[in-house]
Amino acid sequence: IPDLTIISPGDAAKENELKRVVQKYRSHPSTAFWKGADEPEWGKVPAGKLRRFYEIVHAFDPDHPVWITQAPRGTVDSLKPYNSAYDVGAIDIYPVSYPPGVHSDLPNKNISVTGDYAGRIAQVTAAGGKPFWMVLQICFSGVTKPGATLRFPTFPEERYMSYQSIGNVQGCWNEQDRALGWNWSFYGKVLKPVLDEFKPDGPLYPALIAPDSILPVHAEGAPDLEFRVREAGNHIFILAAKREGSTVRVTFRGLPDGVSAGDVLYESPRKVVAHEGSFSDWFGPNEVHVYRFARSGSSGVIR
Repeated sequence: IPDLTIISPGDAAKENELKRVVQKYRSHPSTAFWKGADEPEWGKVPAGKLRRFYEIVHAFDPDHPVWITQAPRGTVDSLKPYNSAYDVGAIDIYPVSYPPGVHSDLPNKNISVTGDYAGRIAQVTAAGGKPFWMVLQICFSGVTKPGATLRFPTFPEERYMSYQSIGNVQGCWNEQDRALGWNWSFYGKVLKPVLDEFKPDGPLYPALIAPDSILPVHAEGAPDLEFRVREAGNHIFILAAKREGSTVRVTFRGLPDGVSAGDVLYESPRKVVAHEGSFSDWFGPNEVHVYRFARSGSSGVIR
């Protein structure tokens, strides 16, 4: 509701309209959250001007969070004040363009800049004890305006950005609109295959909703590798994504000694074998591998 997200003191008309809208839709089954002002730090909207929206929404609907997305701009310090105006923070980054990386103001113009911004918003929201989301690219206005060349992420690019984000965030969520007339080519060819890896009945899903493991797993051979270790049911998962650069052989160490054969999910029939808590595998630039190991003495079946 863009015209209601910034409410000046004493603006009774806006306050009453926001109250009406919240009361009307708070119990609707499609209501998942309330979106506050878009990219307010970049738009030079002070955090204090967003508080009234937050207060009114929660006064009439305490059950749904307020979400605010920041642009890929600002600093950790300039973004922290906005923690008081949302329940969930977010940042958007759309690095796939001609030339590459025009959406970012960081030196890194590759798609791995997604992880750089995930790290930034993680520091911001941690200061306020808030969770955060990453808003990943499908398309953005920088490639649709006159004179620009239209460009969308490929499946490997979208997959890499998704897994790299999971290396910094706790999960993945997608929204879509089924209005007649929308072009679903990108969704069918690129986004759906990525989302299928995260679906609730898939083999990876238990790891997506599990906390980080305390196993002392570490990687050697690629300092630009980002990974998470999760334990769920009878399985140990390693989700790993490498940044740009050379193709290298990476060794993971720190798994329990009894762990042996592991599936490389979504790359069947490929497997890896751990010996005395370690195994090695190859990673190319922006490549993702997801490993699932059965615990020692387990059949590997999730029950």
